[in-house]
This record gives sequence, structure tokens and C-alpha cells, in this order.
Amino acid sequence: MHFVIQIFLCCALVSPILAGTGFIPQYEVGNRARATITTPVPLIVVDQQKTEMLRQQEAARVPAIFRFYPKAVDEAENKLRTAFDNSREKFQNQIQAEFKKPALDIQVLAQPKFQQLQSNFQKQNKSFPLTADLVQLWATGESDAAIQTAFAGKLRGVMAGYIRPDTLSPVAKTGPGNGMVVTLPSSGYVLDLETAQKQSFLTNKTSFIALGKLRNEFISSYPSNEQAVARFIASFIKENLVPDEELTRQARASRTEAIWSAENYEAGQVLVSSNEPITPRIKAALDQLREKMTADSAQAEQAEEKLKAQNKAARFREQALLAKAEEETAVERNWWMAIAGGVVGVVVLLSVLLRLKKKPAVTALVSMPMVSSQSNIPMLSSVGEGSVVISTFSSPAAFPSAEADAWKERALDAELKAEQLSTVVKAGLLPQLSRWLANKFVSRLALERRQLLETQYRAELVIAEIENRLEQVRAPLEERLRVYEERIQTLEAELAAKAAENQELIKATIVAARRKIEQERSKNLLEFN
Repeated sequence: MHFVIQIFLCCALVSPILAGTGFIPQYEVGNRARATITTPVPLIVVDQQKTEMLRQQEAARVPAIFRFYPKAVDEAENKLRTAFDNSREKFQNQIQAEFKKPALDIQVLAQPKFQQLQSNFQKQNKSFPLTADLVQLWATGESDAAIQTAFAGKLRGVMAGYIRPDTLSPVAKTGPGNGMVVTLPSSGYVLDLETAQKQSFLTNKTSFIALGKLRNEFISSYPSNEQAVARFIASFIKENLVPDEELTRQARASRTEAIWSAENYEAGQVLVSSNEPITPRIKAALDQLREKMTADSAQAEQAEEKLKAQNKAARFREQALLAKAEEETAVERNWWMAIAGGVVGVVVLLSVLLRLKKKPAVTALVSMPMVSSQSNIPMLSSVGEGSVVISTFSSPAAFPSAEADAWKERALDAELKAEQLSTVVKAGLLPQLSRWLANKFVSRLALERRQLLETQYRAELVIAEIENRLEQVRAPLEERLRVYEERIQTLEAELAAKAAENQELIKATIVAARRKIEQERSKNLLEFN
């Protein structure tokens, strides 16, 4: 039990600490706060309920938009004349079928047969007022244009005003006592909000009369013996004023979208105290604080990731520079090695040639047994390398001059062969040695260059990827700043047209938006510095 109490006390002590370091508990409206929560950053918390109430109040000041079609009376008159002509044609067809002729004499109208035809026609066409004047005109084949024109004139007279539907939607009902009327050529005309606001004019709603009410008033204005005519004409009365609910919603939304009810919290201000009940306003403040803390944490992670990427890019650049320096050093070292190797080769070759050319003739004596002075014993001697001379010991009188000349010729031949050998060595060995050194040097340079290009290519790929990620981090920030600036411009434009009751609220919203822009810009500087 003591251990459980200790755990409970630890949790109670740690809760405020966690609340101050970014841990915001999830509460529902009606719960009680388990600890005091203080905001570490400034907050602007929107009161949704009050905002909605203010918007509804402002929307009630925006009049509904109505479409007015003046040509509706033309359509109604055309229908009336068409119905009139159709009825006359039916009546005359029955006369033709019954009496076998299109027109009758005036005396025939009093016959029972004609009276029966008239009664049957009225039963079949109850909605048409078959008056005595029309019967006489149609039966005798005379024109009924005067009566038809009179009916059409009465219809036009009753449709001279604004006739609306009997039932209006809540959108059309709400609003002030005036309505915005837009005159249009036809019911299918496409209309946008800007055009409607430019072409509309305000009209008192009391001049709008419902269709059913107008028909009843028109019928009741006729005497009882003309009720059939009144009902016939009233049946063609149609509405010419229709509410445009969609444009009305758009007009009210554009007027009310800038209205907000918000409460400002400074850094260090208490949002909720321990054991205090959670209201909708407090819940909204806690939710916004949680979102802001989460956003700040995400920005910190992005900044850390960006710093790591920059460090990685710097390391790759450093490796590329080191590889390039090593390549330059290797190229310079290989050049010096090639030059030194060539010099050493040339020196060695010249030394060999000089030794071949300047080495003196060495005579090798072969010990022989003592012989008499008269005997001629041949001896072997060596002159230089590659020449062997056979000589004999004899008395001075025994060596003729011809043999001395032969010895000279042989020496000259040996020197000539040595020079030829030296020329062959110079012409064959030196170019081969040079080509071998050049091939070795070029192969080494090509290998090092390929390795350097691969290193640079990998570094460029990593740098490109890092730059792409940096652009992805920078783009949302620039978009947020642009949205904030547009929001401020809109609010400033609407502030001039608002009443005094909304000016303070909009000013507070503008100040909060400017503060948000400064915070974003300061974060941007920290991120990219």
C-alpha cells in the first residue's frame, strides 16, 4: 500500500513537469484537469461556438439573391393562346362530325342537337370556360381574336409584379427585409456571384407575392358568373422570381469568413488549473497547444535532419577535394618518376656504350714450353671483345711487315663492329624503354582518373539528394509565409468596411498573423544559418 501511494505521488509531481515540456493530456469536455497546464508559447484560440454565432448574425444582414425572368409572362401568354386554339379546334371538329359542315347558321344554335353537343364538349373540357359568346363565334365560324386578346391582357396584367414560389427555403427566408433582384433573360442563364452583385438591385420583399396567393386573389376579384374565366386565366399564372440559394450562400460566406472570435494567451499564462472542469474553450486551447508543440517538434526534427545533411554534404565535398589533391600529387609524382627513370636509363645506356667503345685490347698469353729461337710457335691473343688474334713468337728478323698490316686491319674491323653494335643498341633499346615507361605511366594515370571521377559522381549524387530534401523543407515554409501575408492583406481590406464591433477582433487577428510570420521567419533564419 505504501508503494502504491509513492507511485501516485510521483505521478502527481511529474504531471506538471510533463505538461510544461510538451506532454499535453487528452481531455474531453466535462472532464477535470489532473494538473495545472501553462502554455510555454503565445496562443490564439478560436472560440468556435461564438464564432459561429457572430457569423450567423452577420449573415442575417446579407440579403438573399433572387433571379427575375421578365419573359415568363410571354411564356404564360403563349400557353394560354395555345390552349385557346386547341379548344376551338376540338369544338369545330365536333360540329363537323355532327352536322357535316364546318359552320352553322344562327338558327341551328337553338336546336336540341346543338345544345347536346355544347353540353358534351363542356363536360369533356371542364377547365375551359365555354361562354355563350365563344359558342356563337366558333359555331358560325367567326373570329375569336378579341376574346383571346382580352384573356391574354388580363394574364399580363396580373403577372406584372414579382411572383415567387409559395414555399421558400431557410436560406431565402433569412436575411433583411430587402432582396437582391437580378434580371436575367432565361432560366438557364449561368450566373456568378460577381456578376450578380454588380447587376442586382435591392427590392423590398413585401413586393414579392406568392404564386398561390396571387391566383386566389385574382380569382376572387371576378364575379361569380365569371369564375370559370378567372380560373382558366389563373391557371397560366407562373412564378417569375426564383431564389438563388447557392449564390446567396456564397455571398454570405464571403462576408462572414473573416469573422473570428478568439482569445489570446501569453507565454506563461495558465490554460487550466488542477481539478478545473474542461470547457469547450479550454479544450480548444489545449488542442491548439498540443498541435503547436507537435509542429515545433517536427520543425526541430527537420532542422536536425537538415544539419546532418549539411554535415554529410560537407564531408563529401571534403573527400572530393582530398581526392582531387591526391590526384594532382600522384600526377606530379608520376611525372617526376618517369623523368627520373628516363634519365637513369639513358645514363646506364651511355655508360654501357662508352665501356664497349673505350675498353683497351687485352692480350692473353698462353705459357708455352721453351723452344729455340728459330722455331715459330703460334700464340693466341685477344684484342678487345669479339676479336681473337693468333700470334707467334719469333725472332725479330722473323716478323715481316705484311703481318703487321694484317694486324692493323683486324683491329680496325673490331672497332667498326663495336660502333655498329652501339648504334643498334641505341636505335632499338632506347625507344622500347621509352614506350614501356610511357605505357606504364599512362595506364596509372587513367586508373587514378577513373577512380576520381567515380568519387566525384557519388559526391554529386549525394549533394543533389541533399539539395532536393532542403527544397522540400523550404517550400512548405515559403507557402505558409505566403498564406499568412495574403491573410493579412485580406483582413486589412475588410477591416476598413467592418463595423466597430468587429474591428477589435480583426485587429487582434492581424496582430496574431504578423506575430506568426515573424516566428516563421526567425525559424527560417535559424534553419538556414
